[in-house]
Amino acid sequence: MIGYFKRSTITVLLLLLFIYIVIGGSGMSAQARLFTLAVGWIGIVIVGVQLIRELILQRNENQLVASGHSPAEPEEEGPGGNVDFAVTDEEKTSYGRMAAIEQFGWLWGMIACLWLLGFYITVPAMMGLYLRRHGESWRLTVLMTAGIWLAVWGLFHELLYLPFPEGYLFALLGG
Repeated sequence: MIGYFKRSTITVLLLLLFIYIVIGGSGMSAQARLFTLAVGWIGIVIVGVQLIRELILQRNENQLVASGHSPAEPEEEGPGGNVDFAVTDEEKTSYGRMAAIEQFGWLWGMIACLWLLGFYITVPAMMGLYLRRHGESWRLTVLMTAGIWLAVWGLFHELLYLPFPEGYLFALLGG
């Protein structure tokens, strides 16, 4: 039983998160419910399939052990073994640590900007900033940023009539 829990903890937590999203989205208006239910049900299906795969694999390993056979020796997976987050020697350097800090900075910066500025400004702005950070030309950056803004605004606001909440700063300014 420990093997099941140890292998599937994150999968079960993700499944519970998507179930929560579906339950929470059920009480929303029809327009808002569309987005949350689509994401929630897709997540439930994908994570559910993964959970089933993990449980079958663990059951097969338990049957091997119960029959007196040892499970097959794992193949050499690399420096981190058979885990999703293997730390390589390059990542242990100061450059590797700075790269990891930068990526977490982008993530937390996007979350903060979503709260402060709202979805319609944050998504295109983050796309543009990320493109510039990685050396893309101004022309490509402006075209991609404008295209993302048009796609986001056109799809969610105009086509689906699903306006996202305005950012906190705009709410303070009375926007």
